[in-house]
Amino acid sequence: MPSRLMFLVVMFLLHAVVASAQDTLQTNVNPYGSGHGFTLLLTNSGFGIGGYYRKAISESISVIGEVMLGSGKDEREQKFITFWGQTVIPNKKNYLLMAPLHAGIQKRLFKDEIRENFRPYVQISAGPVFGWVSPYFKDSNGNGIREPQEKIYDSIGALPKGKGRLGAGGTIALGAFFGFSKRTTQGIRLGYTFAYFFDAIELMERDVRPPQHFFGSPFVSLVFGKIR
Repeated sequence: MPSRLMFLVVMFLLHAVVASAQDTLQTNVNPYGSGHGFTLLLTNSGFGIGGYYRKAISESISVIGEVMLGSGKDEREQKFITFWGQTVIPNKKNYLLMAPLHAGIQKRLFKDEIRENFRPYVQISAGPVFGWVSPYFKDSNGNGIREPQEKIYDSIGALPKGKGRLGAGGTIALGAFFGFSKRTTQGIRLGYTFAYFFDAIELMERDVRPPQHFFGSPFVSLVFGKIR
């Protein structure tokens, strides 16, 4: 009986030591490399929002999953306000919402040369892009061109009248996280994001620009997150 009890005690202590060692090893791999949070995005098309989850796999590499929501616009779009206060975008045909769902890798740069409170990195990610195309105006006569008497929809009111589009895209970015805290983090990211839709999307009337498959834009994003 004493020998069996001693065996159980030894096994319990061994398990505790191994578990502690594993926790320590996981912490030492990359204490800043795992976590989740949200992003605020600014592109040529306006503002967007997103969320991410990041998992460290080595001292300087983390895998990341990210989802974003933002609009797509044509560079020819110009807003005007009428005498009655109505906003009009000449030659606009449709609104576009884009929701990229990307997975990729973040590689920390200069880990041994720069202090921990400034952690620059490069990111490459790719994945599917979901689009939602909704009409800018009520095309009563079906000619694809807005007539003065045809109603203009706002971006929210047009959503139920829209339809989905599927595409693929990617992001290339250079960014940095700031601070010593191992609980929360914040940072900034600069890069280029793009999407290719399998079915062309008509944002402007055809005589202004033909339907397009490709949308791309430089971006700036602010990152706020929690470290695990």
